[in-house]
Amino acid sequence: MTDDGTAAAAATSTLGYEQARDELI
Repeated sequence: MTDDGTAAAAATSTLGYEQARDELI
């Protein structure tokens, strides 16, 4: 629980990636 900011950033980038992939398909 030390890298809360990193975890949040990773989750956000993953979410954005999933959304972008849905747009392409």
